[in-house]
Amino acid sequence: MNVNVGDRVKTKQPIGGFTKQTVPAGAPGVVVRITMGRADVCFTLPGLAGGSRTVEVSVDPGNLAKV
Repeated sequence: MNVNVGDRVKTKQPIGGFTKQTVPAGAPGVVVRITMGRADVCFTLPGLAGGSRTVEVSVDPGNLAKV
């Protein structure tokens, strides 16, 4: 899937691992950078003590769906 900077996206499956912040499936985000075939996405996630928080994660564009 082709994504561009500024596109609103959501994850198709959970993202995470040893070197990445965990992002649940369906989390909304905005593409902030495209580098070497990967998309850096700023995701909005529920906060640990209420509210919300943002995390930036490098994602394979195939794991994203445009909103």
